Amino acid sequence: TNNENVVKLLLDQGADVHAQGGKYGNAFLTAVANDNENIVRLLLEKGAVINAKDGFYGNALLVAVVNNNDSMVSLLLENGVDVNAQGANYSRPFLAAVATGNAKMAELLLDKGANSINAQASTYGNENVAKLLPKNGADVDAHGSNYSNALLTTAGNENENVIRFLLEKADINDEGDTYGNSHLAAVANRNENMAKLLLMNGADVDTHCGKYGNALLAAVVNGNENIVKLLLEKGVDINAQGGNALQAARAKGNKAIVHLLLQKGATDTLRRRHSSPKRPRGLQHRLKKIFRALRSPKSLWGSPKSRKKSRSA
Repeated sequence: TNNENVVKLLLDQGADVHAQGGKYGNAFLTAVANDNENIVRLLLEKGAVINAKDGFYGNALLVAVVNNNDSMVSLLLENGVDVNAQGANYSRPFLAAVATGNAKMAELLLDKGANSINAQASTYGNENVAKLLPKNGADVDAHGSNYSNALLTTAGNENENVIRFLLEKADINDEGDTYGNSHLAAVANRNENMAKLLLMNGADVDTHCGKYGNALLAAVVNGNENIVKLLLEKGVDINAQGGNALQAARAKGNKAIVHLLLQKGATDTLRRRHSSPKRPRGLQHRLKKIFRALRSPKSLWGSPKSRKKSRSA
């Protein structure tokens, strides 16, 4: 119930403040979810566990943050809630604040000791939150999440305002996991302006790593002729291994990119490297005949009846 008088009456009659059940798992989380500060205070007075966990929603602070309820968050913090409590979906209250774009709440949580998970925070591309990270001592090159660090994450999510800010703080050629490095992430996501911005700021055009092997191959796989041209203008190694760009363009059926790469001197290095010397046709035919015979003894030695006939003859 969301009726303060009814809750008070039930508690006075001996209702268990720790009872489990309902949509939110327990009465305390229900009161937080319903934004009822009076009932939250009442339950705390009666001994409710402020850090109680629920399997689906996580914990009270996470629920309050997701609800964008600043005053409820403040109330819970004043009463000693764990600011870094693990929860569901968003994992931590700070990340939930970032996801909702509430920079004020994110700053409040940081002030109360929240761990700033840099790369994951930037995943949501919030410029105000991104600026909070270095201000609060966060390492913008710290690794975490699918994209590795804050710069790499922002490149992958195409937020130019955030990336311009991070370029002043971060290592532009720091390598990651999914895409390899920041400019490669921009290429993989087909963002030409982002790729130009990163290359202008010193991104290594020939870095080899990550999902695609190299930046040129990522652009070819995504069929982005403009980014292929941009990388060629910047002097990318057109025959770099880790996946061959010309072979990829042929496999994708992109005639324009195939023509462009051939014009610039691309060679199908993988095809040449893996091809084997041709055997003389006669030898090849004899080998096939022998292999067929070995697989079928009957064809090589004949059936028992035929052998018997040949002996009797």
